[in-house]
Amino acid sequence: MRYVITYLFLGPILLAGCGGSAPQHSCGGLALKDEIIGKPISSAGQIPFPKRVILPDGAVTADHNPQRNNIHVDKAGTITDLTCG
Repeated sequence: MRYVITYLFLGPILLAGCGGSAPQHSCGGLALKDEIIGKPISSAGQIPFPKRVILPDGAVTADHNPQRNNIHVDKAGTITDLTCG
C-alpha cells in the first residue's frame, strides 16, 4: 500500500517534466518559409547562414547541423522547401 501512495504522490511531479512547448527551430530561416517557397533560388540571399542548396537528385552530406538552413529547389531553380539540418 505504501508504494501505491508513493506513486500517486510522485507520479504527477515526475510527469510534469514530460510536457512543454513545441521545439524551437534553431536554423533561423524557417520564419521565412512561407514567403520564400515558390520563389527563384536567387531569392535565397535573405535566408541566414549557414545554408546549403539541395538540388533534385543531388548528393548531400549526412552530417546534421541544426543551425543550417537547407534550401530545396526543383529542376527549374524554384525553392520548394526550407528545412533545418
